[in-house]
Amino acid sequence: MKKLISLLITCLFGCFLIAQSPQSLNYQAIAWNSDNTPRANQLIRVKIAILNQSAAGPEIFNEEYPVTTNSQGLFTLEIGSLNLNDFQKINWGSGAKFLQVSIDGVLIGTSKMLSVPYALYAENTNLKAGAGIGVSGNTITNTGDLDNTNEIQTLSISGDSRQLSLSKGGGTVLLPSSGGTTGPTYSGGSGISISPTNVISTDLRAGEGIAINGNTISATNTGGGGTGTTYTAGKGISINGNTISNAGDGDTSTVNEIQTLSLNSNNNELTLSKGGGTVTLPTGSGGGGTTYTAGAGINITGNTISANEQQSLNYADGVLSISNGNEVTLPTKDHIESRATNQIFTMRNEAIWQPISNVANITVPTSGLYLVYFSGWINTNNNDEAAIRVVTTTGSKSTNIAHCVTLFSGGRGSGSSTWPLFLEKGEVLRMELNLYHRSTLPTEALNLYVPTFGIVRIR
Repeated sequence: MKKLISLLITCLFGCFLIAQSPQSLNYQAIAWNSDNTPRANQLIRVKIAILNQSAAGPEIFNEEYPVTTNSQGLFTLEIGSLNLNDFQKINWGSGAKFLQVSIDGVLIGTSKMLSVPYALYAENTNLKAGAGIGVSGNTITNTGDLDNTNEIQTLSISGDSRQLSLSKGGGTVLLPSSGGTTGPTYSGGSGISISPTNVISTDLRAGEGIAINGNTISATNTGGGGTGTTYTAGKGISINGNTISNAGDGDTSTVNEIQTLSLNSNNNELTLSKGGGTVTLPTGSGGGGTTYTAGAGINITGNTISANEQQSLNYADGVLSISNGNEVTLPTKDHIESRATNQIFTMRNEAIWQPISNVANITVPTSGLYLVYFSGWINTNNNDEAAIRVVTTTGSKSTNIAHCVTLFSGGRGSGSSTWPLFLEKGEVLRMELNLYHRSTLPTEALNLYVPTFGIVRIR
């Protein structure tokens, strides 16, 4: 009986963008004989079927490929390349899809397709250009509103002709002049003048015995040849020739004068002008003042108080802390990690995946999108090659290979990986080890150090 160990189903992110993307899925696997030797350089017939909703759901697509394996039993397919028309009709958004594989008429297994292939569904969400919008590849441009009935217009006036025009064929009107029949006409009355530029001003004229100089009006005492009037300056009034001005605050009181405050910083003396007196202000060390003492993290220089320590925030393992302060534990989504101590494996000289017994399995608590990560370090005495992987199972479903990474080639080495994966509640993840033995020994001892894997829900 033949058997197949599926190694990888690849759906590269970004492969399904717009109409230029290839409409197929890469599939790669290794075919094995029942004695655990690869079916090297053999022609086989591989049937691929896609089932809808469940592992026992209706078949919505199938193809059969004649392929020849390489020297390691490896073969590669492009699902959808032989029956492209039916492949393009698959509604990837209508629910879960399951991949069923048969070789030479023998059913090998059925596994759920993960979230990456559903990028094909994005093909149905291509942007379509509306009015005034252009779409070319990944570039969206504004081509204009294409409507000539709602254009932006501007107003302009033509100087002396008084023509007011609206752009883009909006028409022209003639504004009325100031002397027209529709506009009022003004003329200057007594003491009022109107200039040709429509400026209105008063026309002041000095009477007898009065002189006007700018905004100053004064008596001349010469009007009509008479003796005129003699003025005497009272309190707060100054008379200089024919000019009368305010020389004071306009009253006879000396107790309501405007005063100013001044401070002598050398001796802390506060003085009020115009004989208001002087007082000495209290200092920090005086009897009436307040003396301040700098506490932890505080500087006092003169009258300035400042902090002398900068604090910093730190985050580690879900705990947020501040230097010289406290710390809080931040709420996180589901995060589970499984780690084991060092152990020694005795591996047979054949490529068989062996569970790592002292690394506890992880059960998915909530359905969602997770980051799955794992790492390990191995040492052996021979030029062997080893790999670790994380696999998931759900009930009686077939094992789905989640990821695989080669740890070393030639005696020792380490490896790690992190990748996004949609997991369902109740799925169980476990860590496995495989040795591709190259020596002639029947068995090999491996030292496995700190194997670790875990999941973190991100959505």
